[in-house]
Amino acid sequence: MTSTSFNPIQSQQATLQSNQPLTLKQGQVFHGTVKKLYPDQMAEIQVGSHKLYAKLETPLKAGDSHFFQVTNMNPQAELKVVTGPMQQAQTTQQLNQLLESMNLPKTAEMQKILAYFVKNQLPINKETIVQTEAFLKNIPDNAMKQEALAIIQKMVETKMPFTKEIFNGLLNGAKTSGFTGELLNLSKLLNDDSTILPQMKSNILASLQRIAQPFESESSGMILSKAVQELMDKNANQQSRVDALNLLKEANILPKDANVNNWLSQSFQKIVANKGLENAQLNELIRSLSTAKVEEIPNILQQIKSIEGNINNKQQILQLINEFENVPKNDTSIQQFVKQLQGQLGNSTAFLKGVSSDIVHAIANANVESIPKMLTDLKTWLQEQPLSANHKEQLHQLLNRFEVLPKTPQTIELFVKQLHEQLIKAFSESINKFELSEPGYSKNDNLLFLLKPESQMNVNTTFSHLLKTANESQEPFIQQIVAQVDDEIRSSIDGKSMEHAVKTILKSLGLSYEALLNTKSQNLQDQIHSLKPQLLSLIQDSAVSATVKEAAEGILSRLNGMQLHSVENGHQHQIVMHIPLHFFGKNTDATVQWNGRMGKDGKISSDFVRILFYLNMEALKETMVDMQVQNRIVTINVFNEDPYLENYAEHLKEALKNGLLERDYHLSGLFFKQFEKVVPQKAEMINKVKDNHKSQSGVDIRI
Repeated sequence: MTSTSFNPIQSQQATLQSNQPLTLKQGQVFHGTVKKLYPDQMAEIQVGSHKLYAKLETPLKAGDSHFFQVTNMNPQAELKVVTGPMQQAQTTQQLNQLLESMNLPKTAEMQKILAYFVKNQLPINKETIVQTEAFLKNIPDNAMKQEALAIIQKMVETKMPFTKEIFNGLLNGAKTSGFTGELLNLSKLLNDDSTILPQMKSNILASLQRIAQPFESESSGMILSKAVQELMDKNANQQSRVDALNLLKEANILPKDANVNNWLSQSFQKIVANKGLENAQLNELIRSLSTAKVEEIPNILQQIKSIEGNINNKQQILQLINEFENVPKNDTSIQQFVKQLQGQLGNSTAFLKGVSSDIVHAIANANVESIPKMLTDLKTWLQEQPLSANHKEQLHQLLNRFEVLPKTPQTIELFVKQLHEQLIKAFSESINKFELSEPGYSKNDNLLFLLKPESQMNVNTTFSHLLKTANESQEPFIQQIVAQVDDEIRSSIDGKSMEHAVKTILKSLGLSYEALLNTKSQNLQDQIHSLKPQLLSLIQDSAVSATVKEAAEGILSRLNGMQLHSVENGHQHQIVMHIPLHFFGKNTDATVQWNGRMGKDGKISSDFVRILFYLNMEALKETMVDMQVQNRIVTINVFNEDPYLENYAEHLKEALKNGLLERDYHLSGLFFKQFEKVVPQKAEMINKVKDNHKSQSGVDIRI
């Protein structure tokens, strides 16, 4: 199995093609058979599954096959014969006659292209042949050229725009290997290029890291937790505490002038000093956005940009505005934007938002009259947090002691300081094992916000930077906690976490960007930070080097190819996805092709299904898993060149059987085979899959 591209299941392609009417244009060359002759040199000509009636320039014999060229379309189709009666195989002379009719050079490359079009009965015209030659010029080896010709055949048959972008998308979208390498190469090029805008480079690298490390948030949270616990332990090794402090400073979570004695008070002062609540002018402008007409919004945004003064998160606010200016303006997007601005300022909805740093800020800046209500809200919020019973008890005791004290500026400040410290202790000690991040603010997020409140608007970027800094650290203590986190994640990986990883990767790639853009979805803001829209911005920047642009265009072409290979035809749906997987230093390229029939209930039957997994793995190399489900009875064949693979997998069989049983599937058999003993050619297996698919109901998935 040496091919590096997949052959999409095209059973529905024939249906698409046969349903399309035959269209001809002047100068076009096509192959047809004369079926019947009529007076005035009119003839019925069979072209594939279509029939047409046309006037012939010269008399012909019924039953003969020729290549015809359209000489006129009005008022009726008129044809001239380009070649004499066709033989079983095309001769060089016949191909040259066709090239002459279109005034094309009789080169070996042109003959090869034309022979392919003739063999596959594709409509021929000069522009298509010339463009095909241009497409093939930059393809080095013959094997890839054959794949490229198959791509061109698909473009012709489905009447796709005959452009370089579509061709490259389809060609790259058909590859099953190399995606992980392309992403790593782009990351290296970006790091080495000093001409790219720092913010653009940082954002793209953060996206690439989320793809390469789908458990980034979980890993970063555990590293942050261990570093904070070490800092808070005054009995810990002094050098370890310094290493933990330096890690958080290098990751821009703690201020550069923080030390082991003042880091906690500096974090507290940053939360309390947030000026967002005190800026009445800014708050008033934000409130006015809620009721403003669309045409008034640009003026309000300009006023917000021009505000001077000590606004703590002004850069984040400006970033939000820049992103909002490129989003369609409707009630939903405007209200969401207002909420984001208010959240950035730390407004009075702190308890509703459930953000730890906002709650500390709100109490620290509250009027004495509002303290009792805030304490009640705080108790409710604490009960909802995923903290241990012991931590909750300690926090409630702190609240109870404060409730009986007189509420003076001094007692309020002391209480808020103690609350801030105990919350940091509680959240850091609660992050002691691998847990998938849930929707909303996680323990990791709340711990981060207590140290750096302004990170609310760039949580992912902050965690990415922390993980990158930790991985690159040469300090023994940091290397130790990174190894501990890796071991914890490695031992906790299960089906649910793998599902989470795949979803994270697909979201970070930005495959849904255009769809969300068209539907004006509320999730559009998240997708703006995904890889695809950022690469689009990168290649449009005239200052970016040709090498970086070429690497970015290659990845964009892959992403577009997934969409081009994905089609919908009535109840039949085909979806193609490439998933670059990188776990614990191992790279795996997975290609997923899903093809299924939608039932009347809008769902796909999972009782009758065939799934093919095509995997390129660093250790096991090329592997194919053929899984067939008939009435929820599962048979699995694993194809790989390693003769000992069955022995390696023996201890996993029982877990597989039990996992299927939990989902009401029954394992009938698990078999291991080598490619050369079963399938001499990968194409043979693909053809068998196509034939089987035509008689199946259910789903075909190929990975």
